[in-house]
Amino acid sequence: MILVLALAAADDYATLAKEAISTAEKVRGLQAKGPIRTEVTGREAIERYVTERIAKTDARSSFALTQAALLAFGLTDEPYDVEGLVRRVARDQIAGYYDWEKKTLYVANWIPPYLQKPTLVHEATHALQDQYFGIGRFMEPIMGCSEPSTAVASLLEGDATVAMLDALAGTPVDASSGEKMV
Repeated sequence: MILVLALAAADDYATLAKEAISTAEKVRGLQAKGPIRTEVTGREAIERYVTERIAKTDARSSFALTQAALLAFGLTDEPYDVEGLVRRVARDQIAGYYDWEKKTLYVANWIPPYLQKPTLVHEATHALQDQYFGIGRFMEPIMGCSEPSTAVASLLEGDATVAMLDALAGTPVDASSGEKMV
């Protein structure tokens, strides 16, 4: 009986992901060029993914700077494990994510669907961006030159956030006319 319920929940999350992809296509005006792979995942897998991303990027130097700032401003008296905090918060708070290397939209298996849908629309938008623009080429940081990476990240995240807000509001934002969403 418990196994059947677990399988039903996984099916529910997979259905939620497919609905989010459909919503992202609608609000972004981009049809998926091919199937977007989805996978239901757990906390431990999300923490492993975050740990791998930290290792592949320059995040550790950013954590070191954060640590130095905490100490310099007297916000902590002793060294604090900033990386550990980031991993734990990510493990517990990420409702879903798109992995451009694996071309997969991951759905967390413990967060209620009503909390996940906006995040999944956001992440499905990243999947569409990847199919249309190949976002992987923009994801590796350029050491010593953060402005291009920051500009691209802002564009990708802004686009996905507007898609998410459009989905929440049920009214597309027309940026060309300056119309308000609400």
